Amino acid sequence: RGVRPSSRLASWVNRQRLLLRKGMLSGERYEQLVSLGMVWEEKESKWERCYQRLVAYTAAHGHPNVPQQELLGAWVANQRFRQKRGLLRKDRQFRLEMVGLHWGLRTDWLSTFMEIVLVKQRWGTLSRIPRVRGRKK
Repeated sequence: RGVRPSSRLASWVNRQRLLLRKGMLSGERYEQLVSLGMVWEEKESKWERCYQRLVAYTAAHGHPNVPQQELLGAWVANQRFRQKRGLLRKDRQFRLEMVGLHWGLRTDWLSTFMEIVLVKQRWGTLSRIPRVRGRKK
């Protein structure tokens, strides 16, 4: 509690990760580290944290359409970008779909309406949305 890991400790943890990748970490040591909740891949851990934030956001707002101005919204946009390019792992794609994330552009009426609802909740008015001028029909 309140103890910051030293650089020596960080080096030791990174060495255990390296040994695992090389197949040189014993099963016993692996199990001991797993029992402590060892994070083997930092990127995996970061993705999981963002995913859990998205789950919480969805539970609170009833949808996963996070405004892109928010950090989580940028992460969601990145997941859409990766999926569109075929770079998103299938297990992650499935999990995001289970939260209700859609892969197409967010131009459908309901998604945009939900953004307007969020603006209204946050600011109490829609007058802060600027008018688009000079647009031809």
